[in-house]
Amino acid sequence: MVSKKIFLNPNNTFTESVSKFWLAFTNCMKNGEFFDYVPEEYKTITGTGLNEKWGSTYIEYLGKAIPFNIAILGDAKWDEIEEFICLVYDYVVLEDKRSLFEKKINEYLGRFDIKFLFLKGQFITADFVANQPTVTEVLEWIDLYPDAAKAYRAALKKLSNKEDTRNAIDDMRLALESLIRDIMGTTKTLENQIQPIGSALKNKGVLPQAVTLVTTMLNHYAKYQNDNVKHHDTVDVNDSELIVNMTAIIMKYIRDRLG
Repeated sequence: MVSKKIFLNPNNTFTESVSKFWLAFTNCMKNGEFFDYVPEEYKTITGTGLNEKWGSTYIEYLGKAIPFNIAILGDAKWDEIEEFICLVYDYVVLEDKRSLFEKKINEYLGRFDIKFLFLKGQFITADFVANQPTVTEVLEWIDLYPDAAKAYRAALKKLSNKEDTRNAIDDMRLALESLIRDIMGTTKTLENQIQPIGSALKNKGVLPQAVTLVTTMLNHYAKYQNDNVKHHDTVDVNDSELIVNMTAIIMKYIRDRLG
């Protein structure tokens, strides 16, 4: 549940940013906006802070008492805040409200320049990967395609946490392949979807040059994956940004045109 920390310099502005983030979030809890996300028993905010239901939830799911500063909605530390928000997402927020809650948390993270993204109940470090405009745009709608979303978020987490680049890039391919499968209604591999995608775009009245551009991109994308990821482990970590952006651009175009 606890993410990798990247703020080690005591002279940086992280503590101030966290305070602003937490103030915005607690104000959301106090002004009633937060109540849209949670069941009735979690909606009581007293003059001294959270009601007893929150304390019992901590004990039930984390096996410990709720931190005092969290309970009174006081000036909490980042580790406490992070743990609290993850707990809220996993065990408190209504299932059909989770995407809205996630969007709200990411709005606050961006507003106060905290270098994390909140994805599916976890905070990941927001380096060049997660900060790409193409990526953030895809994250706004990818949950409509659950298989693609699962693979896409897994790739982002691995890349942002500097984990296995080969598996991360393969997850990107799987995300694209899963999206196309959902949209086209087939179970074919990415390579075998390229010609049908071209035909579908043509039937939608897409200009021939655009069809050629998209299918050419897909051909080279699939070849890169097969040659360097699927059959060999020769992926270049410096290609990560290119693959991330290409994946997002292709996914968005196919979704916009054929979804």
